[in-house]
Amino acid sequence: MGRITLANCRDRISGLVDGDVMADRPGAEDLDGYLRWLTEKLPTATGWDAVPTFWPPRCVRAVKEGRAAVFFGAGLSMPCGVPSWSALLENTFGLESALINDDDLASDPLTLAELAGEHVGHEALQTLLRKVMAGHTRFSVSHALIALLDCPAYITTNYDGLFEKAWAAVRDEELKVVTNDGDLPVPEGATPLFKIHGDAALTDEHLILTRRDYRVHYRANDRLFGEVRRILRDRHTIFIGFSHKDPEVSRLVEDVIYDYEQGGAERPPVETHPQLYSLQFDMRTHTPEVFAARGLVALTPALTGVSGEVASDVRTRSLSRALADLLGSSAHELHDAVYFDDAVRDAADRLETELGGALQTMADHGAPAAEAIRDRSPAPFLADLLSELGDLASQGVYLVDESGELVDAALPAGLSADDRVLRSVRERPYFQQAKSFREPFVSNAASSVFNQGATFFSCLPVKNGDRFRGLLFAASQIGQWRTPIEVATPCWDAERLFLLVDANGICLLPPMRELEPEDLAPAGFATPEEGLNVAYPYERLLSLSRRDALVRHVTQSVVPVAQDDDILRLADDLSQFTVVRELRRTRWKIGISVPLVRSADR
Repeated sequence: MGRITLANCRDRISGLVDGDVMADRPGAEDLDGYLRWLTEKLPTATGWDAVPTFWPPRCVRAVKEGRAAVFFGAGLSMPCGVPSWSALLENTFGLESALINDDDLASDPLTLAELAGEHVGHEALQTLLRKVMAGHTRFSVSHALIALLDCPAYITTNYDGLFEKAWAAVRDEELKVVTNDGDLPVPEGATPLFKIHGDAALTDEHLILTRRDYRVHYRANDRLFGEVRRILRDRHTIFIGFSHKDPEVSRLVEDVIYDYEQGGAERPPVETHPQLYSLQFDMRTHTPEVFAARGLVALTPALTGVSGEVASDVRTRSLSRALADLLGSSAHELHDAVYFDDAVRDAADRLETELGGALQTMADHGAPAAEAIRDRSPAPFLADLLSELGDLASQGVYLVDESGELVDAALPAGLSADDRVLRSVRERPYFQQAKSFREPFVSNAASSVFNQGATFFSCLPVKNGDRFRGLLFAASQIGQWRTPIEVATPCWDAERLFLLVDANGICLLPPMRELEPEDLAPAGFATPEEGLNVAYPYERLLSLSRRDALVRHVTQSVVPVAQDDDILRLADDLSQFTVVRELRRTRWKIGISVPLVRSADR
């Protein structure tokens, strides 16, 4: 088909409406009118708010560039009359309602299928399922739209052939159905449809339905599921009409995320992260966090319907319009103005490089640190370490034993060693974390006991085998460490919020430059230390953070697989869009954020 345009999409949908080949004609007619409206509006549109559905800019760009995939489930076929899982169990397989309604089995579809097979016979189960699927031949408008997305790969758990019929109606290219290893490799030039649980039209192949089927199928077809994992890893995958209750599909997602997480410092760039999205209706306030914990960005279509319309029709209409919005946004590049992925990645890379480098430099001094703790002797290497760390040790480097008592320290020239008598750090959070987990890390912010500036600590637990022997740490304050300010300045200049937030919800610098670093030289010191304590006052950052709804929201949000595209709804016509990433070796989050003011006119 070439480049996606709304014009050819509208022409094909109009032709399908005229031919009366779709199961949901009212929804198709509604979409036909909606596409005409979009076609007239979008050529002169200037921003994302031209469409009601906000799609993450990175997802829109992936669709445009042919880097997206669609994973669709039963929800796409239900408007065509294909029964739901519960209806199949009760009406087709005759499973008794006591089992269907059992609380323990409600979230265990594989065991229910196994019980259904025992009830009617496993061969009869296959026959009944094929008979049900054969009775539905008219596809939905949503099937046609995902075909028009022109993705390089599609995956489904559905047995029916409705997507194939939609593809043949709107596309000229070959679609290759893949159900097992024997169907690989996919011929060059063909688009694969991975029907990972089988195809009801293939009467010489088994349909995957019961727990026993799953156990064998997922282990007997390594090449098939290797390809599916590769798609989930390398493509921007959009789940549509899928409940995420299938345990084996969830395991595929978990496998891909696990492989990514094990990459450590060698993780691939953001373009090849697992980037997974799921369209979900009936989203409650906690729904995005539930999905984020699974590695998915939860999205919701803008609901569209008329008074008295049944919920399934509202969902079908809303889904088709959301997919049309994705097509339109991709074709007209509406989201480019809020595409912050590169900027957030570059900012995170710069901070991670410096912080990770500091931890590695400290690790290079691990052996003499252990020796000094063991012998309770001076640690002359600390002076070298202080010089090597530079601004990331602007408040000194310290070595303490396993009880948190000072062994030795080195301070930058000008800081008063006489006045800065270090008390025990035994009860400080960073010491507790180091003793409990014994891995290098960068701490959350704390108020300095010397100048009350916001301070963080680069920490290297000193170990003998697995036993904690003490802690080598460097103290730093943003203000003297200028990198975060340099990274944030372009955002501030563009009137965007720049978030650098620790796990306690404290901004390490003000999101909109509401404050400037101050010289917090401690009063009453023997040496004034002028100019050596430039930092943000901790209490002012704390106050700013506590009254900022966005900071609270980002702090509480789970970031799925390295990055989140977060929408905080503040009013009917106002939201805050934020691209958020986590910084490795810290508990910090970094993000760029802008308000989204909607002027919907349809």
